[in-house]
This record gives sequence, C-alpha cells and structure tokens, in this order.
Amino acid sequence: MHGNIFIKNYMKKINKLIHYNAIGDSLLLPYEFLNKNLIKKRFSYYGLKQSLIFKYGLTSDDNDHLIITAKALLETNNVEEFKKSLSNKLKLWLFSLPIGIGATTLKSIIK
Repeated sequence: MHGNIFIKNYMKKINKLIHYNAIGDSLLLPYEFLNKNLIKKRFSYYGLKQSLIFKYGLTSDDNDHLIITAKALLETNNVEEFKKSLSNKLKLWLFSLPIGIGATTLKSIIK
C-alpha cells in the first residue's frame, strides 16, 4: 500500500519536472547559441514569451531526452535494465530524424 503512494508522488514530481522543463526550454530556446549582445537585443524586443516561430515555441532535444530518461527509469528495476532501456529508447528517438541534433548527441547514441 505504501509503495503505491510513493510511486504516485514520484510520478507527480516527474510530471512537474517535465512540464517545467518544457516551458523553460520553449521560452529560452530562441536565445540558445546567441552572443550576449544579440540576446539583449532580442530580449528587449520580444521579452520572455513564445517567440521562436511567430508566436509559437518549440522544445529542444533536451526535453525529449528528459522524457525518455524518465520513462526508462520508471520501467526498470536496476541499473543494467535502465542502461539497456535508455539506450534502446534513444536509438528509436534517433530514427525519428529529429531536427537539429548535435554531433555529440549523435555520436553518443550511436556509441
């Protein structure tokens, strides 16, 4: 009985983490890889709102990886199972041909 309460609380925390990460990711993604001057210029014009594509925001692969990791954690019981699950899930994610995947991420998943 107590295990179910623990799992429910754990799931609530993971869901909050994923939601807050997605919000932050979508708000700050337009500023990623910009120099300080350009960030100041864009921020003074747009402020902190969805602004990547017109009035819409997107999340990056960081949020995808957080969700994949959370799923692997919840579906496994030990470190070895987790490693296999995470590896398989990341490989499947790679086959979805995500836009803008970095070279380091690509190399890590292939390895």
